[in-house]
Amino acid sequence: MLGFGAPTGLIALIALTIPIAIHLWSRKKTKRVQVGSVRFLTSSVTPRARKLRLTDLPLLLLRLAIVTLLAFLVARPYARFDSGNSTPTRWLLVEPGIVVDSATDRKLDSLEQAGFERRQLAAGFPLSFASATPEPAAPNLWSLLREADALIPDGSQIVVASSGRASLFVGKRPTLSSRVYWIDVLEPNRDWIHRAAVNGNNTILVTIGSSSPERTVFSSSRVEIPHEGERVITSNGVEIARQGSSLTVTNLVNPADRVVTTISGEPLRITVIASVERSDDAEYIERAIETLSSELVVPLTTDIRGGSNTSVESEYYFWLSPNPIPDWLTSRMEAGAVLFEDARGTSFQESEMSMVSEETLPGQTTTRMTLTPISGTSTLWWAGSEPLLTLDAIGAGLHFRFGSRFHHEFGNLVVSATFPELLQSLLLPRGDVSLDSRVLPIDQRAVFLDPSPETRLPTPKPVEAEVWILVMALFGFERVVSSKEKT
Repeated sequence: MLGFGAPTGLIALIALTIPIAIHLWSRKKTKRVQVGSVRFLTSSVTPRARKLRLTDLPLLLLRLAIVTLLAFLVARPYARFDSGNSTPTRWLLVEPGIVVDSATDRKLDSLEQAGFERRQLAAGFPLSFASATPEPAAPNLWSLLREADALIPDGSQIVVASSGRASLFVGKRPTLSSRVYWIDVLEPNRDWIHRAAVNGNNTILVTIGSSSPERTVFSSSRVEIPHEGERVITSNGVEIARQGSSLTVTNLVNPADRVVTTISGEPLRITVIASVERSDDAEYIERAIETLSSELVVPLTTDIRGGSNTSVESEYYFWLSPNPIPDWLTSRMEAGAVLFEDARGTSFQESEMSMVSEETLPGQTTTRMTLTPISGTSTLWWAGSEPLLTLDAIGAGLHFRFGSRFHHEFGNLVVSATFPELLQSLLLPRGDVSLDSRVLPIDQRAVFLDPSPETRLPTPKPVEAEVWILVMALFGFERVVSSKEKT
């Protein structure tokens, strides 16, 4: 199929009028014949008007073809070639590592007998399930479905056997040309130590995560650090044992689940670097940190700075500025520091949304949030369907990107009672959020089906070189024909 990258270039087809006009007005050369007298010829001459007629039609067609091809070159022609693989197929994609019961296993076998090709729900979609490999990384199901849809013909069917965990669906829901059906293989309920951190004033804060397909909840307990050789049990079923300056935190439900942390009297150092126009934003951050230090017993020190050229030693940084991050701050992050960056842009979109974080806290819903697009490897906070806080690992450190500003005019998050506690969940050591067993509802897993029968056109191939070759060939042929006409 022929197409044009710059269709407006076809205006050059107006030049077709040039060879037509030349042919209409051209006159053939006549021979001069000498005669003795024209006395007897003048009386027989009948005056008549000259008619415009096309002459030398083959030569005219050649010149029109050359002008047409030159106009095509101006319009940047391309061609799409159909691969010929148009027979729909059926795939059965099974998430690696899931444990199926006998009923689900029989269902999968019946699909294979019905003609579905069984493959792993992993990059490349391998056929073999027998290879002994380490525990696979959590797949991104939206990305894998896009990849599968690009490999199979339009109108195919895909059946996905998966745990359906919400954390596996990252990014925007795709639009596919294949129909997708789901078989849920629900995982058992999980309990794990999400976080254990010394809070100062001789206390330790332990957070236990409990997840099921329906919901994930967290319970926290703060207890005094035991003396040397002693053990204490918290209200949420955790044992804390002390040996020297080390604390071993063990989940009594699953003794293999344990965390080791260290007693340290040094406070966390937090540096807030804000431009002049974002000084109010820095004040909201400072107030939240003061609340953490006083009410949540977290030892913190804050340094508010307005410049960006001077390096300062700290464990945590807040970069509140529309300017790019300086090199020294990037180096500090690569060495292990944690950086929080607000939205650099000046273009924000205001809408009413509800904020959802990985930890459900009462009262954290916000009715108004002004956002700008952000990117990141993982999304921790959502404002409706838009990322609000993303996280990337940079060297040994972490880079948090906030999709708005820490200011009441950009959303009521900073004035909510839970904002300090949300900051605490980011400042203290993080737990393993991959244990979240919540299942994404089926209606939110329904991919968008492209209504067009030609949803995926082949990649266009430029054909300018081929057109130039044809132009040169026709031009050479036109010269030959023209020379013969003259003779």
